[in-house]
Amino acid sequence: MSPSVHCPSLSTTFVGIQHSLSGPACQIHQYRGIKYASIPGRFRRSQLHTSYTRTTDAKAHGPIAPQIKRFRPDESSFGLVREEPSPLIQDEFECLNLTITSPGLEVANGPLPVMIWIHGGDNLQDTGSSLLYDAGKLVRASIELSQPIIVVAINYRLGLLGFAASEDLEMENRRLGEQGVGNYALYDQLNAITWVRKHIVSFGGDPSNVTLFGQAAGAVNIHSLLMSRVNHHKPIAARAIIQSGVVSTACVPTVSSQTSTLARVMSSLNIRSVEELRRVPVDLLISHTAASMSATDDGIFFRDGWRECPVPEGVDGLIIGDCAFESALWTNSVSLWSSVGLVRRIRAVIRGVYKADALLRAYNISLTGEDEDSQDAALNFINDACFAWPADKVARGTQGHVYRYTFDQESPYTYTAHHAVDLLYLFDNAPAHIPARKAHPFDSSESDLGDSDSDGFDSDYFGSSDFAYNATRVCRAMQERWIAFAHGEHPWSPEKLYVFGPEGEIGERHLEDELSVRRRLCEWRQTLEMLPPELVHKLAIELSNGPRVSPRSHV
Repeated sequence: MSPSVHCPSLSTTFVGIQHSLSGPACQIHQYRGIKYASIPGRFRRSQLHTSYTRTTDAKAHGPIAPQIKRFRPDESSFGLVREEPSPLIQDEFECLNLTITSPGLEVANGPLPVMIWIHGGDNLQDTGSSLLYDAGKLVRASIELSQPIIVVAINYRLGLLGFAASEDLEMENRRLGEQGVGNYALYDQLNAITWVRKHIVSFGGDPSNVTLFGQAAGAVNIHSLLMSRVNHHKPIAARAIIQSGVVSTACVPTVSSQTSTLARVMSSLNIRSVEELRRVPVDLLISHTAASMSATDDGIFFRDGWRECPVPEGVDGLIIGDCAFESALWTNSVSLWSSVGLVRRIRAVIRGVYKADALLRAYNISLTGEDEDSQDAALNFINDACFAWPADKVARGTQGHVYRYTFDQESPYTYTAHHAVDLLYLFDNAPAHIPARKAHPFDSSESDLGDSDSDGFDSDYFGSSDFAYNATRVCRAMQERWIAFAHGEHPWSPEKLYVFGPEGEIGERHLEDELSVRRRLCEWRQTLEMLPPELVHKLAIELSNGPRVSPRSHV
């Protein structure tokens, strides 16, 4: 029999499904495709949805945001083919829906903590409805730990539909009675959180005990939400978990700079007015979206003084951390650099000889260095500039209980702790048996394996019971601590660093000492902090994009 929940506040009964992991001793229910907001028009703020029929069918996932199907790193990193059993429909105006995964009501003992998942994907792609993020195993783990939780995964607008901004759009929105411009996706997320806090009690949840968690762009969005004017006036969550992504002030454009960006898009579409832009077919519009999208500093969304103090506020606790090799995302483009090209580009961007040379020395990049060594060093710099150092700054600047971690456990597919590998362990939805092979992250080339390889990896280890044991150990440790945190407990001592991996290592370690070993703490505090953040960001973008000319030409 399908589970159902009557929601008096909405005068409807939601009819969901028994999750495939449900059993007699562990009931797990899932309510899919619940519409939480409506979109009055393109480039408009969404509005909370309040009108439902007497019975609401919540058995199937709803439409997702229109997006370009691009190659996703996790397809090779996790050994996944990201096709759902039933392809998800894309719909510009019906994509604001959420999925609730909860224990059976008989499991609950009082209102349960609620975790709201905000997915990543550069704000260009992906969906909370993905099989990768299915919360069944996470909820099951919470039941087995006698700390049941409810997990809500949301969908929101992406690309230009979620973030387009310009002075003309701002003027047009003002005419329609809306302040500000851009940030439509962030307002979608605020509406999702509001919907959950208003109605989750019917599903057995505690509206006053909400934890936001997200990865990559989802983590950046959470950071943005916690610096919003809305959150400043009334906190939107009790706690937050930020995985592999924080807001960099250098990455948040003003309306003026967004105007130039959107003007180029409109020129490529051969249109001149906002009215024409609103009428462009959605497939054509998203095909002109930039490589990534971000919030706009429109003077309305963010609280006053956020640039001077860009840290989350209003939460009782914050978990924050990163993966060891986030910059694997740019392996292919960085591999085109020569040592000479890297040195010249770094000096050209930084300009100051002493500061440029200090950075070159810190990361061991020289004119005479081997190209491969210099490329690895460039990836280290990109990793620090885009992930590790920004996370360190946010962690040090945030008031209250801050819990830091490093995720260094290897993927069984690439043997590295690449960007997003932590999701494989947190949600535990990767295939049970992945063929072990040594592959450079995000490189589809095959390579033969012997007993060991030149990188020092024991190839037998990754196909062995030892690796399976260590992977399970890390998976359980991560789930236990995320669940305990949602229950308001200390996941570990805030004075310590919690480590996940490599090779199954878990536990609390001395914060500064362990960070110095696992990350390049001295490098970024002694060199990057001497540079303006916008310059560090610019250099990271330059290097990650690869050389503009042949790296061998030395011109």
